[in-house]
Amino acid sequence: MRVIPPQHKRTFQFSRACAGVLLGGLLACAVATAQPKYQFDHWTTDDGLPQNAVNAILQTRDGYLWLATFDGLVRFDGRQFTVFNKSNTKGIGSNRFDLLFEDRHSTLWAVTEENWLIKYQASVFTTYTPKEGLPPWVIPQIEEDEAGNLQIVSREGIAKWKDGRFVASPLKDLMPASADAKWINGNRLAWLAAGNLYLYTHGRLSVYSIQSGLPSLNIASVVEDQHGTIWINTWDAGLVRVKDGRLTAYPVKDLSGKLVSAQEDRKGKIWLIWGNILAQFKDGRLTRYLAFPGFLYSGNISFYEDREDNFWIGASTGLYRVREAAINVFTRREGLSSDNVYSIYEDRAGQLWFGTWGDGVTKFKEGCATHYWAKEAPYWNFVSTLYEDPAGYMWIGVRSHDIVD
Repeated sequence: MRVIPPQHKRTFQFSRACAGVLLGGLLACAVATAQPKYQFDHWTTDDGLPQNAVNAILQTRDGYLWLATFDGLVRFDGRQFTVFNKSNTKGIGSNRFDLLFEDRHSTLWAVTEENWLIKYQASVFTTYTPKEGLPPWVIPQIEEDEAGNLQIVSREGIAKWKDGRFVASPLKDLMPASADAKWINGNRLAWLAAGNLYLYTHGRLSVYSIQSGLPSLNIASVVEDQHGTIWINTWDAGLVRVKDGRLTAYPVKDLSGKLVSAQEDRKGKIWLIWGNILAQFKDGRLTRYLAFPGFLYSGNISFYEDREDNFWIGASTGLYRVREAAINVFTRREGLSSDNVYSIYEDRAGQLWFGTWGDGVTKFKEGCATHYWAKEAPYWNFVSTLYEDPAGYMWIGVRSHDIVD
């Protein structure tokens, strides 16, 4: 690269070094990608929530965000909270909500702390209790089976919604393997028996063992994300993803304790919540983003990704939104020769050039950061401007040696 300083009419060659190493003739360069930064927003009763404990989150097909709280169902449009409870809405028999589910017919179902089921369809709420035929079971999950039938699933049995009523079957009759079950903590129907892990979800019973690829049977918890992916948190072998019947192990060494929530987002990043920690796992690395003050462990902590790629967290301390910041910052960590950038230029080939104050020039090409600096005249590493002429030469304006700091 030819450089002609304005006060020295002669040619000067910058030295060059790539931010990488030469291995067998292949150049491994620093990737020019800034790590995503995230913005955190928080809503509480001061902002319109009826109660700070947000136990479940769901975005329905009409775009609204629904929240299950201990003082009613809440509909959120991004600005205003609308509360539905038994004091202001006909058909609601309880204010204390735990779970949310939307079926394929756009009907919203909510499970209460009393293990009642409330249906919201065509702007009408209906409460189902044992008086209406609902089995008197603890309801850890609500889902649709493979045929599209709504069902509630518990350790006592499975009840399907058919023709306006619930048809219940005891679990021991449906799955004899559950008779000697060692139940696993979590919101799914999961148990250990005879050296196997049994998972029942969406009308299907799956069996996994060490022989079939499960790295450990020392299991702390099992959770399912909003996309139907099962996450198995082991005490000694990290995290295991079960997707479309296939197992993938992630040796997350820093994941201690019981997993509260796990989810793979649309960009392939795995988000984890355990204890009071929110973290991201990608490429074998665990990055902790936030430890919520007062964000204590609770089985009702929820994590949800909406259609605009925002992440929502429901906790005992309110509603949190995690969204990627609109501005990413490039620093030395991302390959720049200096954090003090004075000029930026994109040449005709689409390469980005950064002139720094004291550390020469950095060029980014196809993810490779190449640094240029002047050994013979260090003061020329103070770059103030960049320009590419019609012939393709890059002109660099630098500080003159007679300027004193």
